[in-house]
Amino acid sequence: MGLENNKKFNQNMEQSGGVTPSLLAIRTTEESARILKATLCLLKCFFFLDICYLLAALSMVVMALSNQIGDKDQLLCGGFFSIFAAVSAMCNSLARHGVRVWRRELIIPWLLFYPWVLGFLVIHLVHTLSTTT
Repeated sequence: MGLENNKKFNQNMEQSGGVTPSLLAIRTTEESARILKATLCLLKCFFFLDICYLLAALSMVVMALSNQIGDKDQLLCGGFFSIFAAVSAMCNSLARHGVRVWRRELIIPWLLFYPWVLGFLVIHLVHTLSTTT
C-alpha cells in the first residue's frame, strides 16, 4: 500500500511540475491577488481619465457659452463629450465596485460601453476617410 501511494504521489508531483498542492494553491492565490490589484489600478486610471474628460467638456461648454469663440458646434461637441464622460465614469465606478465585491454582473455595463465606443470611433473614422478621398 505504501509503495502504491508513493508512486501516485510521485506521478502527481511530476504532473504539477514538482509543486505540492498546497504550494500550488498559494501560487494561484498570489496570482489572483496580483490580477485583482492590477485590474483595480487600471480602473482607477480610467476613472481619472473620465474626470479629465469631464473637465475638458465643461471647459468647452463654458467657452462656447461665453461667446469667446461663438461656435455652436463646440457647444454640441462639449455636451456630447460631457455625456460620454459621465456615462464612462459611471461604468468604471460600477466595474470597480463589481471587482471589489466580486459581483460580475456589475462589470456588464463596462463590457458593453467600451466596445460600443470603439465601434463608433471606427465607423466614424471609416466615414471620414471615405468622404475626404
